[in-house]
Amino acid sequence: MKKVLAVEYPIITSYTHHAHLLTILGTSEKTKDWTFSNYIQVYINKDFEKSNWADFYFPMPYEIKPVEICKWIQTQKNQEEFIDKNYEDIVRYIIKEIDSDFYVHMMINYKYVSSSRFSTENVDKRHDVLVYGYDSDRQVLNCADFTFETSKYAFSECSYDEFRRAYYNDFLRNEPSYLDHTINAYRLRESCDYQFDIGNIIYGLKQYVNGWTPEYWNAYNFRNKKDILWGIDYYDGLMHNLWNDNRDWIDVRFFYLLLDHKKMMQERTKYIRNYLLNADQFIEEYEDIYRNLTIVMNYVIMFNLHKNEKTKEKIAIKLSEIKEKDYNTTSAIIEELESYGVRGDNE
Repeated sequence: MKKVLAVEYPIITSYTHHAHLLTILGTSEKTKDWTFSNYIQVYINKDFEKSNWADFYFPMPYEIKPVEICKWIQTQKNQEEFIDKNYEDIVRYIIKEIDSDFYVHMMINYKYVSSSRFSTENVDKRHDVLVYGYDSDRQVLNCADFTFETSKYAFSECSYDEFRRAYYNDFLRNEPSYLDHTINAYRLRESCDYQFDIGNIIYGLKQYVNGWTPEYWNAYNFRNKKDILWGIDYYDGLMHNLWNDNRDWIDVRFFYLLLDHKKMMQERTKYIRNYLLNADQFIEEYEDIYRNLTIVMNYVIMFNLHKNEKTKEKIAIKLSEIKEKDYNTTSAIIEELESYGVRGDNE
């Protein structure tokens, strides 16, 4: 027996909660309305010493993950304890879910997975994997994660026996879990009641370019509102932490997230090109922004290797230039979209 569910390499690979979702959504053209209406706003903590985090914004960011508010995804959530009591073998449970067209999202310890670099290093590494297929003749599961040969998101295989060891181990069970010790199963719906409206994109772009705090955050996270920078001000957060973070290295993840954002902006512009007079120009401008952010990423890597303070100066200068171009390009897109008789308001 063999079954492999469809996967598509995701546009965004900053974090697994985005990469796993987009790996599934990317297999269907119908889901693009939802994808490109989201992933517009970003946020970053002003002070990494208090909390070093940045991400794409979705409502209720501390309570639920994007997959749980996506109408295209049917979700099942079970505690690991429940699965263990009702299934003698985790692999059998996974096969049952995949046979019902459910992808399985769960925590494992990559120390026991030979295709992972953490197995070679003999290091305990707890991370959340997406399982999307199986082959009972070869006794392997098809998996997606950042934890295989490199730190890049990748598709790989894991033997049944290795997966069992990676799941049934004390390190995994006795430590706090990113998934709160749940095993989640996701199925792509054939249809849903999500309706595309270009006005939603306009409003999201306005939130981004003006650095507006989203309404939900104002209502339910007011206490830490002063600690967060939004949208175009994300660049200011990077620069503030560049000079004020006491660590002797720069966290590359938050630059990579901005790179992902520009990739998404470029693809979004292609998707809504019929609403724009100068779509090709905007696509080229986002490509230029992406190229320059790649240069910044290389500077960050250079600094982490050589600790040269002049490299920080290059990063800051480049970020200021990119921020200005990002602001101008996004503002021009908003102006063109609104000139087509569709508008987004901050009311």
